[in-house]
Amino acid sequence: MKELCKRHGKDYKGEKVGSYAGIYSFKLDEKDFEFFKNMADTYFKVYSGIIDRRKNEKFGQKEIDHKLKTHGLWAEWTMIEDEGTLFGIRKGIPPLATLYDTKVLR
Repeated sequence: MKELCKRHGKDYKGEKVGSYAGIYSFKLDEKDFEFFKNMADTYFKVYSGIIDRRKNEKFGQKEIDHKLKTHGLWAEWTMIEDEGTLFGIRKGIPPLATLYDTKVLR
């Protein structure tokens, strides 16, 4: 899976970036339900393990600065290269609305 992710990863300003907003699917049929259910079950199992393992880790200004940098690069990439965001903007969605549900604007 790691190799597959690398192959589809984006390189923006020398950094790996990409959308972490979710998986979008259109025109789903009932036959797709089991696949997406299994994917969601796996995601929550893995993600809860990561949270349990890291929830007590300390962080400081270095980690905060890194997070701000990566979020900034993600916001730039989203406005310049992300096909889903660009589609929405072309359809008239205000650019800032595409970032509304992210921690970038909070």
